[in-house]
Amino acid sequence: MIGFSAGGHLVAAVSTRFEHRLYPTVDAADQERCRPDFAIAVYPGHLWKGNKNLGLNPTIPVTSNTPPTFLLQAEYSTKEVDTDRVDRGFRIERVVKNLSDSSRVGTSDAPLKLGDQLLITYRLNTRKLQNFVALEDALPAGLEVVNPNLALVGKFFQLPPADPQDRMLGLSYSEMRDRSALLYFDTVDPGSGTYSILARATAAGTFRWPATQVAPMYDSRFSGLSSSSLCVISAD
Repeated sequence: MIGFSAGGHLVAAVSTRFEHRLYPTVDAADQERCRPDFAIAVYPGHLWKGNKNLGLNPTIPVTSNTPPTFLLQAEYSTKEVDTDRVDRGFRIERVVKNLSDSSRVGTSDAPLKLGDQLLITYRLNTRKLQNFVALEDALPAGLEVVNPNLALVGKFFQLPPADPQDRMLGLSYSEMRDRSALLYFDTVDPGSGTYSILARATAAGTFRWPATQVAPMYDSRFSGLSSSSLCVISAD
């Protein structure tokens, strides 16, 4: 049994919960055992729980009776510090605005300062309707995602009002981790759309900021990479 992304989660669920019947036995076919001989879960979704102390999702009860399972997870990486934007039917731009002081842009000539609050806007453009789109941005080590949807955090941080000229994308699901933002959109309409998150500068130094990736999860013909960059943060 093999599955990708959400299908990978389904593979993990079936291979660990095959004894659980959803309906009463109807005929002889229902007497057959449902345990797969083996399972392949490729970049499975929702398999882990927790951001810092990762553990298996409790809905995936692995036991000694679980069939042999191959897990595949990959991450795009390159040794190049600065890379150009890549458009494969999807164009993505990452725009960073310093809400604390717009003159500090994170370069060596105008570094960010510790505590600076940043608005990171992802601008997507596509010529055709795209479904089940995933966006991933691995932040540099000196930045930390701020999630104002958390009650305690929301007391101190709020997203500024969106530009009325921008069309905001409809977020379906997100995983806001300390060092990365994972955003999922069920539908991305043709044209340009944006979505923004907050971050803050938490450590001084010069850090590499990898390209932001975007792709429909079930259509490998399309994808996009923003340009990568360096992020400079000063302790002064």
